Amino acid sequence: MTEALVADTGTSASDHVTANPALSGTGLANTVVHLTIDGVLSTTTATTDAQGAWSFTPSGLADGLHTIVASQTDSFGNTGSASLSFSLDTTAPAVAITSVGGPVNQASQTITGTVGVADAGATVTILDGTTTIGTAIVQGNGSWSSTVTLNNGPNSLTARVSDAAGNTATSGAVVYTLSTTGPTVTEALVVDTGTSVTDHVTANPAVSGTGLANTVVHFTIDGSPIAAT
Repeated sequence: MTEALVADTGTSASDHVTANPALSGTGLANTVVHLTIDGVLSTTTATTDAQGAWSFTPSGLADGLHTIVASQTDSFGNTGSASLSFSLDTTAPAVAITSVGGPVNQASQTITGTVGVADAGATVTILDGTTTIGTAIVQGNGSWSSTVTLNNGPNSLTARVSDAAGNTATSGAVVYTLSTTGPTVTEALVVDTGTSVTDHVTANPAVSGTGLANTVVHFTIDGSPIAAT
């Protein structure tokens, strides 16, 4: 007899770590296949077809290591069997972005986050919407970081990771809003006194102007910043 996973899902097709416990194999044609799951004989059986192929999907398996033995007995009373051990993982990893986001004025930003320590070594993909802008490797303590380049305006970032069994999770979104253009500020003398109102020769140093609403204006006089705002 033979026995194998129908799909060894995830990063490797041969590591016996899977999110899908379905089995298939071959044996004596048109014969019942008995299954023993972790040492307990299952009440559910499979039957080979005319070519000797059989399939079986165990139900109710918890995540973890399992051994399933398939066996057949021929008309002479001889029994043949095959055994398969695999690790079932149907739980998606927990992934989060720990960077807080918000308004920034630099396009280059380091994005940090966490994934469960069980998934150390996995690759995290950072997306802006549906566009990949960076990747990171999960460290032994579950942390990860990646330096990305933002676009001007709002950037809605998520992190996506798949574990060894192929379970994929996506974090909640964190929004960075990039603006690299400073506000427009105007400045003029309140009164340009004297014989000309445009010569910038005045007896009154008061100045006024416009800028970003409800925002502090700082002053530099002759190259030196002053305390008054």
